[in-house]
Amino acid sequence: MEQEASKGFDIDLIFGGCVNCNILDNVIWHTDNFAGGSFAALMIHAWSDGNGGNATSGNFSGSLTSGNSIDCGAQRRCGIGLYLGSDAWYITDVYGGSVHDNTVANAEMGVLIDDVHDMEVYDNPVSNPAPFTTASCGQKWTHAYAIGDRSANINGRKCFITNGSLADFIVVYAYTGRAEKCSDRATRFWPPGAENMQAW
Repeated sequence: MEQEASKGFDIDLIFGGCVNCNILDNVIWHTDNFAGGSFAALMIHAWSDGNGGNATSGNFSGSLTSGNSIDCGAQRRCGIGLYLGSDAWYITDVYGGSVHDNTVANAEMGVLIDDVHDMEVYDNPVSNPAPFTTASCGQKWTHAYAIGDRSANINGRKCFITNGSLADFIVVYAYTGRAEKCSDRATRFWPPGAENMQAW
């Protein structure tokens, strides 16, 4: 599927749960038109029931999300390129599946894991993310990669993220600006440039 996101969707392509599904080879791109902007281009999440639970399963066990191409355009008309989780809107349970070899270009924030668990996530390169975004609450720093503190058991094939800890990464904390090397292991599952991974 190729989708020109020029109609102003909140989310261009969104899934609330899908067991043993293939979400493959979709092309999502944005023009420079402000009216065609979106909060996120591709979102793997669960809808809330409004009472603290899930309205949809959030279960992606056995599913593969791969080969999807996202280009938010020169004016960066996507807030988030690839969003795994629901926490920007509500707390839900999102888990399972494998998300790899998707590309994100020109998003304000590239890949956001906020929050999911027991999911395999690796090799999702991001190019040209914005250094910050302007929201109703002011300017906020954005990065190529970020993760929420409730994410757990994220399998990156070579290392794990458990309980929101960012072991095996060089992490840039958004609010303090300090960099900290969390581990001496040389292998990371993020592509080169993931030094800008941020605790969200």
